[in-house]
Amino acid sequence: MLNKIAMASGLALLSLVAAPQAFAWDKIGSKNIGHGGDRDVAIAHGLEHHRQFRMCVRGSGVHVRDLDLRFANGGHQDISVQSHLGNGACTRVVDLKGNDRNIRKIAVRYERLRKGNKATATFWAR
Repeated sequence: MLNKIAMASGLALLSLVAAPQAFAWDKIGSKNIGHGGDRDVAIAHGLEHHRQFRMCVRGSGVHVRDLDLRFANGGHQDISVQSHLGNGACTRVVDLKGNDRNIRKIAVRYERLRKGNKATATFWAR
């Protein structure tokens, strides 16, 4: 009986240690957003393959219209966002279509910021 309890406790502890790594986000890029344009393209870093994506904003709030992810195999995925992201906010988690995807470029369409306002978009995948 004690062996079963010890084994169950060990498995529970192992799952708690392994879980954060399984759900950790990789920073794959960032882009400064100014008042000059309404579309920016960021190059994604790394050769990892991912299943999910999200974008977060720091600084001034940004109204994001949509994202277009370009993959290493030539494919792409359009993501409609249509929401305002305030300082520290992120888009919903987006499941990438297909098998594990290698994101190469991220195109962001957004409403222009007021003059003098700046924001940084950070792109995450896991």
